[in-house]
Amino acid sequence: GCGGTQCTSCIQSKCSQKNLVHVHGCDCSWIPEDDCKDTTSHCAVQCRQANPWGPWGEASKACRGCGGTQCTSCIQSKCSQKNLVHVHGCDCSWIPEDDCKDTTSHCAVQCRQANPWGPWGEASKACRGCGGTQC
Repeated sequence: GCGGTQCTSCIQSKCSQKNLVHVHGCDCSWIPEDDCKDTTSHCAVQCRQANPWGPWGEASKACRGCGGTQCTSCIQSKCSQKNLVHVHGCDCSWIPEDDCKDTTSHCAVQCRQANPWGPWGEASKACRGCGGTQC
């Protein structure tokens, strides 16, 4: 695997911030904790389309080729909420919008370890085993 600054540089280059997009008339701040239960409201549909990185979008990838209520049932069964975990003394609410810049503070390290589904964790997967300029 990579180590030290090489690893940090790789992760930062591959970090894709999951920017929360709000749509006209809808507050989409619930997307990171989407439970996939509301399948009909205008805001649920619009917010999910604008934020495909959320639980609904991730579950949809596993349900290709289905139709109608069969599709909805499939998505709901595969929907995994990305429950935000706070660690002692740290507010980790920034994890869904992590920009991967703070690499040294106690809370940055602890929050990322407790929430591996965030941008840092996703970028880390892409950096395993890289070395030198390849990162």
